[in-house]
Amino acid sequence: LHTGARSGELAALQWHNIDWDKQTLRISKSVHYGKGDTKPELKPTKTGKARTIVLTQNVISELKQYRAWVAERLLKGGVRLKESMHILFDNDLGPLHKTAPQERWDTLLRNAGLEHRGIHDLRHTYASNLIAQGLHMKLISEMLGHSSIRMTMDIYGHLLDINDAQIRKALEASEIL
Repeated sequence: LHTGARSGELAALQWHNIDWDKQTLRISKSVHYGKGDTKPELKPTKTGKARTIVLTQNVISELKQYRAWVAERLLKGGVRLKESMHILFDNDLGPLHKTAPQERWDTLLRNAGLEHRGIHDLRHTYASNLIAQGLHMKLISEMLGHSSIRMTMDIYGHLLDINDAQIRKALEASEIL
């Protein structure tokens, strides 16, 4: 919800992708399942470009708590947490299997008593929230890892709250020049 990442990108995240001091997350890989659900492969992102996502203090705090919890659980099994380990992992400590993110998301929704929605909807909510805050569409496009601003506008352009009064004001301002 706070990254706008695709589920494959989330599954590929490793602890070294977090810059704790700068409070950012580097997305450079995605998990692909071309060889089957239980044979994930790390590949470049959909566009082949890496991007850096700004994280809030709350997200950093939650990640630190989660990291401590994971480290404790791993130690009980005789395994030390390493920077190269996946943040979200399967039983074999590798990337999540293809169906795992949606299954875990469905469980969270069910336990919270919320209506079902796809995990990809979080990406749309992230973009919608950025648009509602008035961020420039080019920046939003970059944060989402879209190949072009045109793609972002095609998907989210309808959310821009532009009305006749704003258009008129802009045109009147340009008449002064």
